[in-house]
Amino acid sequence: MAAVSGGIDSSIVALETKPKVIYSGFFNGDEFDETPYSSTIAKEINATHYTYNLTEIDFLKNLEECIEIFCSPIGGLGGVSEYITLKKMLKDIPNTKQVLFGNGGDEIFLGYFFNLYIKEFYDKSKEIPLYMPNFLASKKRISENIIDFMIISSLNRGTPATLYSSFVKNIFIPQINTIDSIIDKLLFININITLPTLLHVNNQICKSVGVRGFNPLANDDLIKISRYINTFISDLPKESLRNLYDNLPEKIRNNRIKKGFPIPVETWHVLNSMMKNAYNSFFKRKKITIEKIPYNGINRYTWGVFQAELCLRRFQ
Repeated sequence: MAAVSGGIDSSIVALETKPKVIYSGFFNGDEFDETPYSSTIAKEINATHYTYNLTEIDFLKNLEECIEIFCSPIGGLGGVSEYITLKKMLKDIPNTKQVLFGNGGDEIFLGYFFNLYIKEFYDKSKEIPLYMPNFLASKKRISENIIDFMIISSLNRGTPATLYSSFVKNIFIPQINTIDSIIDKLLFININITLPTLLHVNNQICKSVGVRGFNPLANDDLIKISRYINTFISDLPKESLRNLYDNLPEKIRNNRIKKGFPIPVETWHVLNSMMKNAYNSFFKRKKITIEKIPYNGINRYTWGVFQAELCLRRFQ
């Protein structure tokens, strides 16, 4: 059994392991349905394919239960959707004991947008400028001074004040400053922050429903050689994965649109109202010292604050 979104990571896992059954979740609308990609993989490996149409009601019914399962306000919106899809699959195949996932590919193979963007920015800072080429040294120095702030800004979508918090000033920046290579900086973040977070959420979800989750791409061997894997990064991230199998369908190999688990949050008015109320409640707490910015809809930052508020309520 494997969870296959149709992206590069889960598709490679399916091609390697050839599970007899794969499953996928989607929301209505072409933009939010990637099952045509996972269906292509199912046909390639001759697997039975279960697909589940999710709704805002599904999301709301499982929301608080899922956040409690996370045990910490660190899960993304997609984590809730993955939890719902797994539960639906287990109703159809109740004796499932093990499930394969593709988590780890983005972290180890630098597949995140901010990875590529920051590396491009840093590489261009070493190019001789067309205007005032004698200022190349200044160009490099400016880049080196701000690159670590760019990384923390990519992780936290809050206000610029976040860049000057005690944690960032006293712990994060000094730690990242000791790393010279931009690839090593990004891998340090991916492997020590984002990957453990992702695996924790995945593990909690699996434990809650009584299955064992396996993430073949998130293993020690690949982590140990991740520096070598990413020494030469092409214009298309994860090229080494894309070229691993000749029978990887071309529509997946050449898909440059990364959506993760696309969710139509712009139309989810009930969730939006719930999040706005919790967001405002969070900043009314006396011990909250971070700067409040006006609620601006469902996004990574407001979702994080929302989760924090729900977690705090559990201890009241």
